[in-house]
Amino acid sequence: METERTSVGTWQGRNVLFMGDSLTARRIYPETVKEILGIHPFYHCKGGVGLKAMVDGDRGLGGDYDNETDAVGVLRPLSIKDVENMDLIVFYGGYNNRRLEIGKVGDRYVSGGAGQKTVAGVMQYCIDRIYQTLFEANNTTCRLLIVTVDCSGKYPWVDADGYTEVEPGSGKTLEAMANIQKAVAAYNSIPCCDLFHNSGINRYTWNIFSAESFAHHPNFSPYLIDEYGNPLDNVRIRYETGKSYYQHRGGKVVSEVYTGKAPYPYNGDQVHKSLAGYKRIGELIAGAIITAYGN
Repeated sequence: METERTSVGTWQGRNVLFMGDSLTARRIYPETVKEILGIHPFYHCKGGVGLKAMVDGDRGLGGDYDNETDAVGVLRPLSIKDVENMDLIVFYGGYNNRRLEIGKVGDRYVSGGAGQKTVAGVMQYCIDRIYQTLFEANNTTCRLLIVTVDCSGKYPWVDADGYTEVEPGSGKTLEAMANIQKAVAAYNSIPCCDLFHNSGINRYTWNIFSAESFAHHPNFSPYLIDEYGNPLDNVRIRYETGKSYYQHRGGKVVSEVYTGKAPYPYNGDQVHKSLAGYKRIGELIAGAIITAYGN
């Protein structure tokens, strides 16, 4: 029988800011954290953004932001108003930075493009920006939790799963990213929730925890085929919007113009999560908060 959840006293009514990309912007896993701890969730996130944009906004620190840009969903830079009443900030991202070099602890990206533009360097930059904003808000007692990427499968925008190098020979895997995120957190004496190694999300459970339980969409061929439906080679293709491709349709082979934007439409979405997947992430984050900062 499932144990009834009760709010944990220390966090009951506390304000927690969740910073991230589309996995956070769907506002699902923070509800599990709320259910377990009794927090008030707040959000600074947007689908498709990388780590730097989470703190500097879509248009950078010097960009133009107004009511019109707000209306179309442009993410503003992290501000004093965002953090001044927060008790904890949860920083969770990296999926949209998979082509960055991993780097090493001690790397530091500098606003304007100087420094080391690596995962390590950008993570350090984000930590610096968060603490700078907390200092300006006179709220340096606010806690911070870093959350690593998990071991996800493929999806229509990236043809590499959590175990695969996004560029062959580059060393750029999600595990390498998670490891450097964890190491940078430790370097800054910040607790870390290691989703890659501790969540149970892996190649055996993607069908349970992923947004789509299937790995492949049958309506798009992963290979170029000829007018007879025969593969021209065994190289997985990158689709281009507006270009025509032969596809199998209703027992026939037809030429179709691709109107989508995702370069790998034959992949199911195994990066975003099912309700069970978001619940698992929320449970791990709640547990990490208790472990680091008490219950």
